Amino acid sequence: MTSLKKLEYLKTIGIVNIGTNGLGFSNPYDIAFSSDNRIFVINRHDAPINFKPEDASAIRVGVLNYEEEYLGEFGNGFGENDGQFRLPVAMDFDSKGKLYITDEFNNKVTVFNSSGDFLFSWGDYGDGLGEIDGPAGISIDHEDNVYVVDQNNHRIQKFTNDGQFILSWGAFGCGKGEFNMPWGIFADLQGDIYVADWRNNRIQEFTNTGEFKAIYENDFNRPSSVVVDESGLLYIADWGNHKVKILNKSGNLLSVLDGQATLSKWAKEWYDKLPDQLEARKKANLVPELPSQFNTPYQKSAQTEPYFWGPVSVKIDSENRLYVVESLRHRIQVFSI
Repeated sequence: MTSLKKLEYLKTIGIVNIGTNGLGFSNPYDIAFSSDNRIFVINRHDAPINFKPEDASAIRVGVLNYEEEYLGEFGNGFGENDGQFRLPVAMDFDSKGKLYITDEFNNKVTVFNSSGDFLFSWGDYGDGLGEIDGPAGISIDHEDNVYVVDQNNHRIQKFTNDGQFILSWGAFGCGKGEFNMPWGIFADLQGDIYVADWRNNRIQEFTNTGEFKAIYENDFNRPSSVVVDESGLLYIADWGNHKVKILNKSGNLLSVLDGQATLSKWAKEWYDKLPDQLEARKKANLVPELPSQFNTPYQKSAQTEPYFWGPVSVKIDSENRLYVVESLRHRIQVFSI
């Protein structure tokens, strides 16, 4: 009999800030943790069609800590020059404290130090070995090898930490070891690689040289991220279902998280300054009973404030806390595992 996995909800971090800088998130897409326990968050800022130059710095990396002190930001927003982004997706730290960030529009991996200073970047557009088209997820193993999801080429590429090509695997399709627009990736402590095979609605596991090991399926709808804890449990951002699912290595479903968000520290501080808004919030129906025609995962999450809405990334920190990044509600929910 499969035992259930219960996670304790801890807190919510975040408040919407679609402005050009400062405290808050604008469509956060990923999170990473430095060795001194600072939290780095990609603000992708899914801009309107009529993007204005003054919106550029809304695309940024924000830095904070678990106590929700906002420590600063870096990244120069909308552009193709050193340290700039157009459509940042994911990030990870190596063992030397360098932060690697993918940009699916610029087809680059950009590297910063932990102070936010630009170091170098690499990436040539194309489908040849070492070339990339729409880099999405990124993960770095314990030997500082860098694994990049080459989204539009439907493959995984492995590089050294200075961007030298090592190997690649995968091709378009739905068979074992094939992909259809993969998105997220995770390298575990044992050296195995897990890939969120987005359009194939599954997770695939490989060795670090690309040999196929396993497929995990559980009625996923566009899974976007996967992370594995020290005991081998898989935590999967089921983006299209607006849930997080927890599976064991046998593929059994242990738990499903819908989200339990409460007001963040930042949101409470905002309401303290605007008591009329707080009174209006108290009168609002934040957990409505929806008519049957709106009983879809998207509609339920869009209209039920505590629920995940657009859970795009899952990560685990050094204190065994699970972070669920919600791109559509501009916040992060934290659970103890």
